[in-house]
This record gives sequence, C-alpha cells and structure tokens, in this order.
Amino acid sequence: MEFKNIAHPDHAFFDFLPQDWKDELLPQWINLKATAQVFVLEEHLQVVCMGILFYKALPNLSPLEKIVRKQFEDYLYIGYLYTLPQYRSRGLASKWLEAVKQYAPQKNFWLTVEDPNLVPFYTQNGFVPLASPNLSGIETQEIILYSNCF
Repeated sequence: MEFKNIAHPDHAFFDFLPQDWKDELLPQWINLKATAQVFVLEEHLQVVCMGILFYKALPNLSPLEKIVRKQFEDYLYIGYLYTLPQYRSRGLASKWLEAVKQYAPQKNFWLTVEDPNLVPFYTQNGFVPLASPNLSGIETQEIILYSNCF
C-alpha cells in the first residue's frame, strides 16, 4: 500500500467517485485545485482510497459549515474521503487519515459527515464531534468533527 500526493489530477481521475460526489466536486474543481491536495492510497498501482485536503478555498459549504467555518480558520478541511467498496473494512481510510496527519503534523483538521454511523470511525481516528452550534432554524443531519494536532 502506497500513500501518494496526486499532483494536478484532471476530471477523469475522479471517475471512481460516486456520481453525486462527482456532480458536486467537478464543477468547483477549477477554483479549488490551486489550494487543495489530493492524496491516495494505491495498491498495485490502483487507487483504492482517496481524500482531499483543502487549505484555503473550500468546496461549496453547507449552511452549517458556513456557521462554524470561523472556528476552523487555521484548520485544514478534509473532503471526499472515499474507499472503493471492494476495499472497505480493511482500515484503509484510517491509514489515509494517519498518513495525512503525518504529512501535516502541526496542522488541525475538520470535516463534515452526513451519516451518523461514521462518527465512531472518526472518533476512533482522533476526531471530536463539535457541540451543536446555534443553527437558527437550519435543519441538518450534518455532524462537524475536528482533530487538533497532538
């Protein structure tokens, strides 16, 4: 298993992502790619797990993310962490997170999940759920998690 930074991935690189993720990411990629890094885990030259670190420009933020963004100004945003279905349950996303933390050891990270079943995975990997901010009537199933450098 090899952890790699993919410099300048084109649109075709993201073909293995779920369609709804591609529909969201690709129209924004031209504006995001200058301040983002794509990292992958490869097995036998095949990408099996990937995610993106966003440094400055962030993908389109949800209303909840817009509310909490100021709290995470000095944090790197992790987005689009994805493992191919046939490679799941092998700890690859955990390996990806650990490799990213080693890549940027003095950095803090934040991310959003919509599936509450993912919260235990992220807490096992050093992330903490953010206490619910005042949502001012915003209905959301999103959960913000963050990790401070150790």
